[in-house]
Amino acid sequence: MSKKETKDRITREKEMLPEMVKIYCHGVHKTKRGELCPECRELCDYALYRLDHCRWGNEKNFCSQCPCHCYKP
Repeated sequence: MSKKETKDRITREKEMLPEMVKIYCHGVHKTKRGELCPECRELCDYALYRLDHCRWGNEKNFCSQCPCHCYKP
């Protein structure tokens, strides 16, 4: 894949995040595979919103290593 075709970091995270939440929701809340309960939908929407408004954009590191923690507990 050429550098031009490479997806930016935020785009990759926004694609991966819902899939990870679906796996969690299925395992913990016993939803149908690929579906989200209302609580997990809210969490996913919140996390996607935070990614859209990340002050570091594509220069960001992992959120756990970020000097500015923008997610509420």
